[in-house]
Amino acid sequence: KNAILGGNGEHVECLHYLYKGRVKLTRQNLEGNEKTFFYIEQGNLFGEVPFWSGKPMDSAFVAVERCDVYTFSRQCIRDIIMKEYPELIINLLEGMASKTQIIADQTSDLSSLLYRASKVLAYAAQRDHGDVAGSKVICTKGISQQELANILGVHRVTLNHTIGQLKKRGIIGELTKSNLVILDYGQLV
Repeated sequence: KNAILGGNGEHVECLHYLYKGRVKLTRQNLEGNEKTFFYIEQGNLFGEVPFWSGKPMDSAFVAVERCDVYTFSRQCIRDIIMKEYPELIINLLEGMASKTQIIADQTSDLSSLLYRASKVLAYAAQRDHGDVAGSKVICTKGISQQELANILGVHRVTLNHTIGQLKKRGIIGELTKSNLVILDYGQLV
């Protein structure tokens, strides 16, 4: 827990697979304020962008809880995985595209907090269910209000107003660390 698993000004030399636990991608500014971009759940790869770019990574992957992580060297990826398991490369690209979209949505100052919060909650539903069909979605991997506030870069009190709007419109129901109930997924996205 709290271990830095890559980045923090260093080159990322290995691709990581989170077998167990939870990791966050975060960055601190010069004043010491932390911005969390997103959380990585078990069963996912992380560190793809800095691994392939070869550039130092200013953000850091930090273990939120005890984690079991497998690492794969460039040689392993190029000589074994790319040749013998090409379907894993498709999964890798899909994951990179999803994470890129999250960061792009977060960096858009033109979007309202309501819109940005909706996008993060939609991502949480997709993370739990894959392709989401239907209007009501119950996720067993919720997100705490503090985690959501950190991702969105707002104070929790400010976020409470936005959550209230989503509930009042009948878009979401329960929002806790262990449950996320989306009542109308179509309005969320």
